[in-house]
Amino acid sequence: MRSWTRHFTLRGDYPPELLGKNTGPVAIETVLAALGSCMTGVFALQATARGVRIDSLTVDLECTTDLNGFFGIQPIRPGLRDVTLSFRVASDADEETLQEILDAAQSLSPVFDTVTKPVAVAATLQKES
Repeated sequence: MRSWTRHFTLRGDYPPELLGKNTGPVAIETVLAALGSCMTGVFALQATARGVRIDSLTVDLECTTDLNGFFGIQPIRPGLRDVTLSFRVASDADEETLQEILDAAQSLSPVFDTVTKPVAVAATLQKES
């Protein structure tokens, strides 16, 4: 496994209604953007590998979430539910080929894999003085 060290800033914020300044996406929007970006990239790579020309590719994401879970008001899941990715593709390839490319993108996208399968995550705390 290869490891990279990269240096950049990824801004996150909340809207004013949640005491933020609306200068960046909320964390869950960043997750959705990562999913859409990764799926789009893998789709394009799979099309290229198969010799399929893509003239345009757009992905729209929709989901639901319930802030009652986020605020701890009700004991419900605070995360995303019912995420839908809608691909619009302009290509001379037939629909069956494009569906095969989408199927491959779903099976090969690291972000799709991460958000659709359980992942062991540990949170630790270190108090500083």
